Amino acid sequence: MSVTEERLVILRELLQKTDLDSNITEGFPEKRCQLGSKEKTEENEEQDWTSSHRLRIYEREDYRGQMVEITEDCSSLHDRFHFSEIHSFNVLEGWWVLYEMPNYRGRQYLLRPGDYRHYHDWGATSARVGSLRRAVDFC
Repeated sequence: MSVTEERLVILRELLQKTDLDSNITEGFPEKRCQLGSKEKTEENEEQDWTSSHRLRIYEREDYRGQMVEITEDCSSLHDRFHFSEIHSFNVLEGWWVLYEMPNYRGRQYLLRPGDYRHYHDWGATSARVGSLRRAVDFC
């Protein structure tokens, strides 16, 4: 089994749990999660995370530098926006999967709506992001 396949198995197992353990969700804000296309927030409001997707990427930490808003999958951030590193994100709507390399390859990071002021906030060891796509189906 490849590293990518192992990560997908782990991700599926995590999403099948009703409570995510905080030690395995490092980099994500604390919330409860349930199966399906809805997530329950701490206030028990249901959110549909598959309908719309919108995020802002920034070339510098703390939302500084050039900003681009994205609503669709992007197979190469460098080709489309001339970015090879992204230092901060603001995920406004939907869940997103970031990939370290173009064409959806390399390390993957699952981002839910929220603020990511530095690449450490999403669990990465570098700011290198090659592609990203909307997370619309976890099963």
